[in-house]
Amino acid sequence: MYESILGATIPGFALRKPEERPSYYGYGREKPIRGPALDGHKLAAVVQHCLKLNLDQCINQSIGRILQEIIIMDSKDFPTTILPLLESLLLDIKKGEIQAERFKCLFQSSLIQWIVRHVGEEPKQTDWSRAPTKCEGDNSRAYYSLPVDRKKKVEPCKDCKELNKFLQDPNETVWRFPAAEPRRKHLDQKLEYEHECFTTIEKPRTPYTLVVTKHKKGMDERHRKWAARVTEVKLHLKDLEGRHRLLDQVLAEKYSDIMVVRANKLMTEVGQVAAGGTQDQTPDFVDYSTETYEGPRGQKRKAVVVDLTDD
Repeated sequence: MYESILGATIPGFALRKPEERPSYYGYGREKPIRGPALDGHKLAAVVQHCLKLNLDQCINQSIGRILQEIIIMDSKDFPTTILPLLESLLLDIKKGEIQAERFKCLFQSSLIQWIVRHVGEEPKQTDWSRAPTKCEGDNSRAYYSLPVDRKKKVEPCKDCKELNKFLQDPNETVWRFPAAEPRRKHLDQKLEYEHECFTTIEKPRTPYTLVVTKHKKGMDERHRKWAARVTEVKLHLKDLEGRHRLLDQVLAEKYSDIMVVRANKLMTEVGQVAAGGTQDQTPDFVDYSTETYEGPRGQKRKAVVVDLTDD
């Protein structure tokens, strides 16, 4: 009975997805309240119950479904949902109730996906290009502005063209522009926060020179946040490792890369091409077979079955 209920329930099992953040909720409307993430201890209790009843098929189906969900679940929920499950399994391995090899794929896939999706690729300043400025041509600097046909594409003024050439250059970081004050002010006003540039004036001779310098404060901030995520993951892994000292057995050849949080290397291995990006497919090192069960509302759904006993 318990096995048949699980067999029908597992295909519909899903973990909480990343939160949608609309930019505007409207006047008088409150932000929707989000329910808590699934407690990983409850998930572990189901797996342990299946182990006690020797329901190997249900265990394989459950693990297969979890392996699918970790690719699309909210990465912030890993400490709440996935780590308690892994900790519970480590305790069972330590007691000798289960073999580490059987859950090797679950441990490797879960922690790799957490690192890849939560930590992401290390930010590096390799491209100094910036977006061009918005300029309505020489008419935008006229004392009395003439009517402008908004449907007609307006070319930027000559000075802004020179500035945009510098902004869009991926290698140049400093640009000098000697000109009269109105022309300098026009360019200075066109530079916005998103351009990540600061300006100074050089006054050794007239006309004075506007100096535009690209900075990397935004990149520095992104790197600071990335380093904080690395530290966060390392602390969780150290806590998981310190209690049982068995992670090297279940992580096997991936132990070093995971514990040191080599995000870039792990992203390459699972086919990630961008920081924080995900693949809508299962990892290459997971072997799946499928079996059809009756899904909700009479629909046929495919349940993933992972044979972990031969690993």
